[in-house]
Amino acid sequence: VYCDDTSGNVSKKWNKHNSVLFVLGGLPRDMAQLPYNIHFLSTSNLASPLEMMEAITAALREAQNTGVEVWDCLEQGGALVIPWVLAFQGDNPMASEFASHIGMKGKYMCRICHARADDKDRQPGVAGEKERLTEFMTAGADRNKRETLAELAKQEARAFEGAPSAVDSLATETGVKDKYFQHFVDVLQVKLNKWRELDKQDAPLPRPSKAARQAEFLRQIRREMPDNIFNPVLQLSDFDPNADSPFEALHVVLLGVVKYWWRDACSRQDQQGKAILKARLSSVDIAGLNISPLRGHTLVHYAGSLVGRDFRAILQVAPSVLYGLLPSAAYEAWLALCRLAPLIFQPEIDDLPSYKVWVHHIV
Repeated sequence: VYCDDTSGNVSKKWNKHNSVLFVLGGLPRDMAQLPYNIHFLSTSNLASPLEMMEAITAALREAQNTGVEVWDCLEQGGALVIPWVLAFQGDNPMASEFASHIGMKGKYMCRICHARADDKDRQPGVAGEKERLTEFMTAGADRNKRETLAELAKQEARAFEGAPSAVDSLATETGVKDKYFQHFVDVLQVKLNKWRELDKQDAPLPRPSKAARQAEFLRQIRREMPDNIFNPVLQLSDFDPNADSPFEALHVVLLGVVKYWWRDACSRQDQQGKAILKARLSSVDIAGLNISPLRGHTLVHYAGSLVGRDFRAILQVAPSVLYGLLPSAAYEAWLALCRLAPLIFQPEIDDLPSYKVWVHHIV
């Protein structure tokens, strides 16, 4: 399953909207991206991705229970297809939303594990930076769907105890934040605030305590809501959005570390250094890289406005064009990244055990 949003635009023809599509997981890699193998499911500029997934999840669960009758053109007979979601594809913010994760700006910034962002006071200088980097590079315990549902159940219980505002703090402390569930929390907060105002105005007649009245009101509100008020994706059998949302190289690598390192490399150069860098980029031999000739002036002068394909080209020539223009530590970091990049962008992995050894060695 794939979901992403388009960029917003002032033209009414291209208003921002979300789309959900799917590709058959068993197709060969060279066939999976062909347009006629990418199937449209839903799009909307009003409904959120998880709202659209509510209907898609219901259809998938029904199909998993009853199957879908199809015609097998090879066997020339009927067949029963039972669909299962193999993986979710999308950028990091969308993957976090599907996994009911708080996002990369949260204290727990990883949707896959419990890695925690740095919030400690460090000793100044290189020692503090090394300590921070070491902790950042250390993976936390794996997240999973069962744990996410348990944390959401705690948030629901807290909200319907009369403290909807406490959900945000619980989300911050666990990294579990469900945008679908948040809608119901907001509705509850509005209704509860209104009830409290009206309750103050009622005549002081003999009646149950305020706590008892509020508890009954909250139970009534919950009965008016759907049975499931959590992310519908979490209802899919044998699909764990924490584990089944693959690493996305574009934003993590090219539009992440490469972008910021390239800006840093360009900002370190004086006029002479920039002239040398532009000349090297324009004259570098690109034979075998399957890219167009590089425009040195554009890549240096507009370092802050480049796109993914530009950074992909830069990553392949960086060791040659940056030699002698950076401090040794920065250049060695570029070399380490360039050794890791070919493993990241492998289209296929034929020997997984050997691949893991290479990745571990280079990291």
